[in-house]
Amino acid sequence: MAQDPCGAVVYFPNDVSALNSDVQTAVQQVMAQAPTATVDVTGYADAVGAASYNAVLSGKRATNVANYIKEVAPGATINQVIAGGEIAGTGSNPVDRRVEIRLPGCTAAAPLPGGLSAATMAALAAGAAVIILLTDDDSSDTTTTTTTTTGATGS
Repeated sequence: MAQDPCGAVVYFPNDVSALNSDVQTAVQQVMAQAPTATVDVTGYADAVGAASYNAVLSGKRATNVANYIKEVAPGATINQVIAGGEIAGTGSNPVDRRVEIRLPGCTAAAPLPGGLSAATMAALAAGAAVIILLTDDDSSDTTTTTTTTTGATGS
């Protein structure tokens, strides 16, 4: 069975919540699969800095993505926008600086540090934005990813 995007994970550079054009393209691709879907958007931050600041930053990331979804898929419903805050105890882990977009029924897992290539981890550590499309074929619940790496963007 063909695998279709069912969500995306957008990894952000440190202290950044703005969406660049590559992030926008990835969001468009996901929402093109289900332009009237109900989606959940959850933002996270790493554990660098104050937990209160990271809660706000994770919320800004999620809100920016949700607002862009509304622009590109006006028929979609944002079920919830969640500020997941920081991932406690992880320090400056680039995979914690992310927003997850989930379409209904998406069971694909967000890649963990061990599931990302060394080049992707190096790009994240260098401050690049990375977008990973989650795909799910509904028969095996496997996850494949397409990774796009972009330059750093402003906060």
